[in-house]
Amino acid sequence: MFAIYKRTHTVYMSTVHDLDIALWCAGSRVRKVKAWGRRVAEADVPDLLWATLEFANGAIAVLESDWLTPDRAGVGTNDYLEVIGDAGTVRLDASNPGWRMWNDADGAIPADVHFHYGLADGFAGALKEQLAYVCGCIAEGRQPDYVSFADAVHVIEVANAIEQSIDSGREVELEGVNTNG
Repeated sequence: MFAIYKRTHTVYMSTVHDLDIALWCAGSRVRKVKAWGRRVAEADVPDLLWATLEFANGAIAVLESDWLTPDRAGVGTNDYLEVIGDAGTVRLDASNPGWRMWNDADGAIPADVHFHYGLADGFAGALKEQLAYVCGCIAEGRQPDYVSFADAVHVIEVANAIEQSIDSGREVELEGVNTNG
């Protein structure tokens, strides 16, 4: 996938989705960011990044994003989410849809039945549902029930801070975020 997206910083292509989930899980704004990026393939932007987020409510998130999974690996989305809390732990592994397919021409074929997949003459999956929901909110002039547009703006602020931290090698504090959550 990096061959397609290598002109765009990894934080804006894949990490923004992780940021959405992290904000939702934490229920708080990000106060500080420290991030690292590496250029493994020949590109102007990092194809590998790590970010540590400190939230106003004290929660911590550690994110990793990369474009280094080989296209022929047979993994549509090499992502997982693990949330560790005081009441237990939950892990979602998006790289394991429960089935795999191989053939001689293509090798391993990604089996993405969670996020976005072709179905008959259309598409299905969480991405389609998410886009339909957001478009419906915009068309009807109503605020989303799950993630607000203010949250989406904050995700971009955090993504910008991650990029700034990678470029400067320093921790970045987000302005206007207090410790009250």
